[in-house]
Amino acid sequence: MFVNIDDRNRIIAWNPGDLSGNTDWKPVPETIGDPITNMQGVPLYKYQRGHAVARSAAEIEADTPAPEEPQPSEMDVIKQRLDEQDDALIELAALIGG
Repeated sequence: MFVNIDDRNRIIAWNPGDLSGNTDWKPVPETIGDPITNMQGVPLYKYQRGHAVARSAAEIEADTPAPEEPQPSEMDVIKQRLDEQDDALIELAALIGG
C-alpha cells in the first residue's frame, strides 16, 4: 500500500497499487481503509518511520477548525428588518405627534 502525505506527514490519500515511481507516495506495510479523514476533513493517520500510524485524539483536535458561527436564516433577516422598520415608524409617529 502507498500513502500520500502533506507537509506535516499527515496521510491525505492512499492507494493499494504500486506507486513506487511517484515521488509524493510512500510505501507502508499497513493497510488502511476509509475513512482517512474525520467529518471536518482532518487526517486520522500520519506517516511515521515508514508506517501508517493512527493520530492521537489530541493531534486531531489540534487540527480541527473552530465551528463557524451560524448564519441567520432568511426569515431571521426579514424579521430583523421588520422590527427595525417598526421602531423607525414608532419614532417618527412620536416626532409628528409631539
